[in-house]
Amino acid sequence: MKKRKIIGFFLILFGMLIVAYPLKLRMTTRMDQKKLREEFDKNKELDNADKQNDIIETESQNIEYDAWPDTLMTIPDIDVEAMVVEMEASDIDVFAQNANYPPAHYRSTDLPGGSNNVAIAAHRTGPADYFRHLDKLKEGDPITLETKQGVHEYIVESVFIVDPTDTSVIKDTDYGALTLTSCEREDGISNKKRIIVRARLKDDIDKGED
Repeated sequence: MKKRKIIGFFLILFGMLIVAYPLKLRMTTRMDQKKLREEFDKNKELDNADKQNDIIETESQNIEYDAWPDTLMTIPDIDVEAMVVEMEASDIDVFAQNANYPPAHYRSTDLPGGSNNVAIAAHRTGPADYFRHLDKLKEGDPITLETKQGVHEYIVESVFIVDPTDTSVIKDTDYGALTLTSCEREDGISNKKRIIVRARLKDDIDKGED
């Protein structure tokens, strides 16, 4: 009887740990995002203070970056507001194997407001499920990438599904584009396909560029 009680205790404990672990990961993810956002807001505030006596309006597309800047991504139609980090490696597998990874910029793609393709990946499930409702986006929805230098606005053009081996979606474009990528469930397999959101830089649209 005593042995059964001990076994029962450990089974209950094991079950509690299984439940608690995802919650811990989610809390850690949110705390990491909070720190990134606080640092971003602090740097932006300092930058604005330096410019308060010399404010110059700059078209977002004319802002140039040497490397991936601290970037706040906002997608109001699916309630996303998250800091985007630089992917630690060019290999997407590094991202895919870490369920805690925040939205991440593909190193091989362009920078915010550029004349080429900016690609960002994020999870749809798990503690860092920022793209959970990516499939709800539709043509005309806005997406912004904000840095301390300025705000770059994109307008969704299309949402579509591709095979996970299709890397053409993050290749160069002949216009300012933003591409969001994530996993798409099919046949009970969470990462069998990829969902893609392609948006166009609003500055290009306003200029009437094709």
